[in-house]
Amino acid sequence: MPVILETLTQGIALVATVLGATGFYLGLARQQFLARPLSGARSRVQAMGLLLLAWCCWMATQRPATACFTLLTVSMISFILLPVVAALWRSAAEARSSDV
Repeated sequence: MPVILETLTQGIALVATVLGATGFYLGLARQQFLARPLSGARSRVQAMGLLLLAWCCWMATQRPATACFTLLTVSMISFILLPVVAALWRSAAEARSSDV
């Protein structure tokens, strides 16, 4: 596989993995980004589709075990960072609203 195509495939896999994790997070009742969570069933189906796409892209560029662990690692990092970013987002928004 040419280097540019492999890099593009890995970039698509990375974005799809982060978006899949974000889809799961936004479907939770206690998520902090949206005023109301997304529809649980719809967001889970879309997130699973994105994670399946990511897994296929990772499989195209890596060996199966490496692809699986890369998908899991990027997902775990996303699941850890999403609540942290949401809390920072909310506190920054509250600070802006209290300054006005």
